[in-house]
Amino acid sequence: MNENVKIMKNDGLKHQASRGALWGLSSNLGVSAISFVGTAILARMLSPKDFGLLGMAVLIMGIVQLFGNLGLGAALIHKKNIDNSYLSTAFWSSLIVSVALTLGSVILAPFASIFFKEPVVKWIVIVISMNFIISSSASIHRTLLYKDIRMKNIAIIEIASRFVRVIIMIVCALAGWGFWSIVIGFIGEGILKTSLFVVTVKWIPTFQFNKTKFDELFHYGKNIYGQGFVNYFNQNMDFIVTGRLLGASLLGFYQFSFNLPYLVKSYVQDGVGPVAFSAFSKVQDDNQRLTRGFLNAVKYVSIIVFPAMFGLAFCADDFISVVYGTRWLPSSDPLKLLCFSAALASVHCVVYALFNAKGRPDIGLKWGLFILPITITSVVYFSRWGIIGIAIAMFFMEVFTTFIAYIATRLLKVVFKSYLIALLPAIYSSLIMTTALYVINNKLLLIDNIYLRFIFNIFIGVVIYAASLFIFYKKDAISTIEFIGPSLKTG
Repeated sequence: MNENVKIMKNDGLKHQASRGALWGLSSNLGVSAISFVGTAILARMLSPKDFGLLGMAVLIMGIVQLFGNLGLGAALIHKKNIDNSYLSTAFWSSLIVSVALTLGSVILAPFASIFFKEPVVKWIVIVISMNFIISSSASIHRTLLYKDIRMKNIAIIEIASRFVRVIIMIVCALAGWGFWSIVIGFIGEGILKTSLFVVTVKWIPTFQFNKTKFDELFHYGKNIYGQGFVNYFNQNMDFIVTGRLLGASLLGFYQFSFNLPYLVKSYVQDGVGPVAFSAFSKVQDDNQRLTRGFLNAVKYVSIIVFPAMFGLAFCADDFISVVYGTRWLPSSDPLKLLCFSAALASVHCVVYALFNAKGRPDIGLKWGLFILPITITSVVYFSRWGIIGIAIAMFFMEVFTTFIAYIATRLLKVVFKSYLIALLPAIYSSLIMTTALYVINNKLLLIDNIYLRFIFNIFIGVVIYAASLFIFYKKDAISTIEFIGPSLKTG
């Protein structure tokens, strides 16, 4: 291939990936902001137990959904050449499985009530299970958008759907419907989102099912399926144990500890992860480009996420009081620990995208199987110290999971030090920011008004972080801006 043509292709993919990443981040930022505002409003209208009951039902639905995640969407993204028979086969497979999941949820619902000792959980599970069929109707449409890195379309659909969901929940809560407000909003969002995906992607399934092509897709997807199955329990064991051993009210408080860190984690996992997977898949056979793209993705994600999580941990008490109200202050201490967990989890999302793009999703599966018993043991043991103990367990598990980054560097045949160097700008600048905020708040300037103090710390934190990043890591700061810059002009 002519060298100039290769450079043009490299630049084209980089531009496409940067634009996709920007729209993916914008989508998750918009969804997160809307969810954040909606939760803050509902926190003053509903009780901790209301949120805890919903949390219990969602956990059960998540477990049921694991049996339907065949990994076919990831297989379609990874495969370079697909035709309509692949798409139709995947569509009908997903639809059949979704019907089975709905029926399974109805059967499992009474046992969920027994497990959590809350009778109403049964009815919540039954109603929410309808969303399996609703969402599967547009599963391939969504996959096609991800495969083509058409993140702008996804962003518009996700933001519009979440906005409608929040409006529905608030209206129903004002009508006095309690936790059912959240359930109805959840179903409304699913219906609108599915409709918009189908309208956006002009694809209609044909009545064909090719077993050979299903086997081909599932051969790749089975490890994604297993990885998702195991990771669900690794990532949600804290909620399962809290709901079972500590009850609905404490689960509600823990959810509010988890809410914003989770939004940040999903911000990366859903916004950057699919883009990284698609972009990595396109250069899966070019180890040099893949390594460069992986390390840059780690660097850019950490530069954006780490300061936000370090800053939130510092301002946790003020954040809870200002946004949710003082009755939610028991959520503050767990929040501080979960912020650091989310910071680490954000870069781990990039690592999993690399494994999948290299055709090695089995690595993620094996790792998940290895740490699952450790996670269960840790969470159950530390639950004796309440939700703070559970947050400690989840933080240490995320630290331990950093070992998968070492596995990733071995897969790429580069030294682990290169991964740590990619993280250094974000870690160093975030520590400078946090230290400066501590000195300012405790030694130089004492602000009694909680609202003024909260706003002041956000503003000063951003200034200090940006300044330290440009002073000590100017090249990395500029490269981050250059990565995003073309997308801002053409996105």
